[in-house]
Amino acid sequence: MAASNVLDQKQGLICYGFAAAAAPFQGGTLCVQPPTQRTPVQGAGGASSPTNDCSGSYSIDFNAWIQSGVDPLCVAGQAIFAQYWFRDPQSPSTTGLTNGLSLVIGSSRALSRADFGALGTRWRRLSRCARSTRPVRA
Repeated sequence: MAASNVLDQKQGLICYGFAAAAAPFQGGTLCVQPPTQRTPVQGAGGASSPTNDCSGSYSIDFNAWIQSGVDPLCVAGQAIFAQYWFRDPQSPSTTGLTNGLSLVIGSSRALSRADFGALGTRWRRLSRCARSTRPVRA
């Protein structure tokens, strides 16, 4: 999982869970239904201070995360909903959220409408959570 065009030199992490949401959260839209899990904090890199040019990016090998066994609920067939949560000092809440992603662990089949409502592909932004202007790529 990766997020690009995020604020440079800021910390962030992935929040993920097992159901979708579209809830107001600190000035954005939380696309993950609590309870949520979190990955370790990452630095965005990008241009050096004092610029704030959205040249940062985050990336995590979620397959390695699953295989590590850190979260015993991450098993084959389990639906995951995820998004990055990061520092944004100019926001009133001092945080920001990317768009959301969904996936099914170990599945190469496309998700059907019956699986996730309007979602129709294995990886897809959650359309009802597309408020963020910072893109996410899988």
